[in-house]
Formats: sequence, structure tokens, C-alpha cells
Amino acid sequence: MKAAMAKCPFGIFIFDEQGNILASRLYPKDPQKALELFGEKTPKELLDQLKGYELKTKSSEADSMLRVRIREIGLEIFGSHENMNEFLSEFGMAFTRSRMKKAVGRDNLIIQASNALDDINKSINLFVTRLREWYGLHYPELKLSDNELIKSVCELGARENFPKFRSSTGTGLVPEDEEILMKYAALIERMHEDKKGLEKYVKESVRETMPNFSSLIDPLLAARMLAMAGSTERLARMTASTIQLLGAEKALFRHLKQKGKPPKFGLIFYSPYVQNAPEGKRGKMARFLASKLMLAARIDYYSKRDESSRLKKELEEEIGRVLA
Repeated sequence: MKAAMAKCPFGIFIFDEQGNILASRLYPKDPQKALELFGEKTPKELLDQLKGYELKTKSSEADSMLRVRIREIGLEIFGSHENMNEFLSEFGMAFTRSRMKKAVGRDNLIIQASNALDDINKSINLFVTRLREWYGLHYPELKLSDNELIKSVCELGARENFPKFRSSTGTGLVPEDEEILMKYAALIERMHEDKKGLEKYVKESVRETMPNFSSLIDPLLAARMLAMAGSTERLARMTASTIQLLGAEKALFRHLKQKGKPPKFGLIFYSPYVQNAPEGKRGKMARFLASKLMLAARIDYYSKRDESSRLKKELEEEIGRVLA
């Protein structure tokens, strides 16, 4: 004898081949409690009632039988269409909220943080360029690196306060000019500190979420590749060649339109393994690394085992053979 099982917001129902209900387990009339039980496995005590039957837990026939009788069953449980419809409405909203929570994972937070890091880098570069042009009107002879310029303006202010200052062709500053320039430089300095904190957060989060993937490349680069992919699930489903070209989509589209050469690298080019390889072997190095990254991404997403040591050792052995 055969039996088939179907679930609905009201409970679990098991039908025979004629469509008769052999056994059932009703959920509570509280939509939230019903939803919690809806996601659980079939209780053993219900299965024990079906000894002697060949049970199918997933059956389109049982689903069809339940759809035909669901209104009838609902009326027996709730007593009226109004109560039944109110329960189904609240259950549907609770179910949607639970699915939305599951759809947003830790990888989405990492992606936003990585994008924020890109934004803050662009902002710092823009602000430093503005500071250099602005302060250059006052002290055009000053030749300092970006970090030295920010620190000097923030601490010293006007050119007369610089230890080696002798003379300048630039315009002078009144106290209000000096104050605003020093505040602007201090703002950039704070942005640098915020950037360091954000980098630390991204690195730690990536190592926790993608331990295997981030062991093969820099965690910040891993986060950028994750952002390009869109999620750990999409990254895990990518082929090695797709991972190799992440970030080179525009060049690839140009090539497909026969307007350029096919790209060999995407973001993977920024890995030291690729950059430090001889120019003629960079393409091969990128392919080796991409194949290992593909394997690492799948382990991170599907099995969640930490095999970073083994993967890194295998990669370095393969790289050694390539460079030999």
C-alpha cells in the first residue's frame, strides 16, 4: 500500500491512493507557532502510524489532493471563512518575513562594507587632491607625499611654521584661512583612521565567512571579488574562468563585440602570485589560482570546512612547478 504526504499552513496530511486522509498533525492556530513547525521534520509519532505503507514525503499527487480539500479542512479547523482567511494572511506575512531574513546573510554585509571601503578610498584621493591644490596656493614650493602633507598642514598650519621655511611665492594666509585649512586636513586624517577601522572589519569578516578563499588571496581582494560576484552562493557556482575574469567584464564585452583583445585577468591580477610571476607566465598563474579559488569558494559555501592549509600548500606546489 502506498501513502503520500503534503504540508500546508494548517498542518501535515498523509493521503492514501484514493485521496483519503490516513493520518494528520495539525499545527497551532497561532501563525508564528505554525510557521516554526512548518519548517521542521515530520514527527516520528506520525510516521509510526503508517507502518505497512510505502510513504512518499514529496508527492505532486498528495499536493493536488490537499489543494482540492484545503478549504474544507480549513473550515473544519477554524469554523468560518473569516477566521481561516485571517490566519492564512498572517501566516503568509510571517513566512515572507522569515524568508527575507534568510535572504540577507553575512556576505551581504561584507559586500556593503567592501563597497564603502572603495567609496572612502575615492573620497580620500579626491580630498587630498583638493588639499594639495588649495595649500599649493599658499606654499607652492612644498614637496611632500600625501600623508606627510596631511600631517604637516594639520599640525603646523601656515608655511611660516615649517622648520625649513625660508621664502615662498605663494599668497599669505590670514588666521581664518589657516584655521579652515587645518580643519580640512584634520578631516582627511580622521578619514584615514576610519579607513583603517573599516579595513580591519572587512578582513576579519571575510576570514570568518570565507576562510578558504581568503587564505589564497588578500582578504580585501577577496571581499572585492565577493562584491563583484554578488553573494557567496553565486561565487561558489562560478567556473574558474569566470572567477579569473571577475572585474574585467567591460573588456570582455568589448572583445565579444570584436572591438578588442580578450582579457586575461580581472581583479585576480592584483594577487602577488600573479604580479610577481614572469610576464609570460602570468596567464598560466592566474588560471592555476582561479581554479583553486573556485574550489575554495565551494568548500566555504557548501561544506564550510576549513581546508585553507591544504589548499594553500597545493597552490604553492603547483606554482613552484610553473615557475621551475
